[in-house]
Amino acid sequence: RHWFLLLTRLLAFFLMRSISFVGGAERRFESLANTLPHFGVEFVVIAYREDAQFLKVSPRFLIPRGSAHKYLRLILAGVKAVRTTKCDAVYAYHSDYMRVMIPSYLVSLICRKPLVVVVHDDTKRAQDSQSIRGLLKFELINGKSTRIIPRLAEFSNQVLRRLAIRSASACICVSKFAMSYAKDTQKVK
Repeated sequence: RHWFLLLTRLLAFFLMRSISFVGGAERRFESLANTLPHFGVEFVVIAYREDAQFLKVSPRFLIPRGSAHKYLRLILAGVKAVRTTKCDAVYAYHSDYMRVMIPSYLVSLICRKPLVVVVHDDTKRAQDSQSIRGLLKFELINGKSTRIIPRLAEFSNQVLRRLAIRSASACICVSKFAMSYAKDTQKVK
């Protein structure tokens, strides 16, 4: 039940949306990465090469930012990192589901490692309160793109994000509001 107390290595993707913006999730990430070693937990960080200079923690694995196959590259880098450093779990912060949550979830599935998710207040909570059928309808009618394939891709990303949060081995909620959001809309235990 308290498996997370036995962690010695934790894989984490640190993939900033923009070099110029450092928000709460990024500051919390750096705080955890600097605090956990005092408790014997090593943070194995994967970061974009271009962002490494802005990190206060040193990443172990660097990947290029732009790529036609960036998500596949993220997943492969994550699998390689878990296997070479013998990570005990995979850490993901919830606010950036495309760059962090989905690759982290898939790496945890492929490597059969527990997923630890940090849950924030989410801008997607209107969609989260809908059923899967309602979400599909919402994406098809209100999607950002005029083409069907990008709308279906966004729908599948939303479903993967839900699966990641709901199947996480542990959820760290940053506030009481985030905790009620995780319980009520994401059905986290």
